[in-house]
Amino acid sequence: MDIEMEEIYWERPASPGSQYLNSSNLSLSVIVVLESKIPIEIENSKVFSLLKDVFLPINPRFSSIMVTEKKGARKWKQVEVNIEDHTINDVITGVVIYGTRLYMQGINQETSNGKCTALVLFNTRAVGGYKSVSEMIKPNSEMPWGNHFTFLPVSLPKLTSTDSLNPLGFIEKARRIIKRQRNSASVFLTGRLLEILRKVEGPETTAKYIHATLKHTSMGITNLIGPLEEMALANHPIKGLYFAVAGAPQSLSVTMVSYVDKLRVAIVVEKGFIDPNKLKSCIEYSFDTIFNAAVLKPSTVEI
Repeated sequence: MDIEMEEIYWERPASPGSQYLNSSNLSLSVIVVLESKIPIEIENSKVFSLLKDVFLPINPRFSSIMVTEKKGARKWKQVEVNIEDHTINDVITGVVIYGTRLYMQGINQETSNGKCTALVLFNTRAVGGYKSVSEMIKPNSEMPWGNHFTFLPVSLPKLTSTDSLNPLGFIEKARRIIKRQRNSASVFLTGRLLEILRKVEGPETTAKYIHATLKHTSMGITNLIGPLEEMALANHPIKGLYFAVAGAPQSLSVTMVSYVDKLRVAIVVEKGFIDPNKLKSCIEYSFDTIFNAAVLKPSTVEI
């Protein structure tokens, strides 16, 4: 990817989150996929126009790179983007945990209930309705632009023989663990710790801490509430969308996003270590089993 380094008008200090996730110790990328309901017309002029006239103007950061000043401070610097130089390629957490335990049981019965920790990413942004990007970047905005998140380690409950007969019971166990952790002080302390580390040791040390935290967990899970109404780009109705995170030092990453009453789950696995087809089958079985149990016995457990 080549970008013409022509300085233009926009420069802003980099937020703490962007500094942590874009460093020599930790570099994460979010891959987003949109599915079109109708065939996409591969015509460069239309595609380039969509990117240049629709996506880039949404916010200056979409056409900015991160630079480091002489004193070490990092900031976003807007540059001229040459579009032609870019390549254009054509209670759920519990259910995922249940499917993961089923996979572990199928791979090795003896270690199926080994100690596992999932790192669950939580959004801490105050959501008070829809706000446009232009409104969020205004000074003293009620919903400021930028990353507002914290992560929470959650121990995966063990899978017992009873859970096979009562899968909703397993979901309830997972739900209680997550709820207990989410309501604990650790959610707020984690954010404070990251901020203190950044101010005292700098963003590289903070990124190193996050990298070590990710590395010492078994899997990562995050979800996002998507649009409730159907979207369209260049008169192409969007059938669905999903996203995945690349670059995390974990063997398993699960991301979920809703779109028009449908849920999309994306799974990223370490090649050669996890069997993707078997894991996919276990998670699908988990969804079907939980759904059927909830329909047949809705009063068994309150979710």
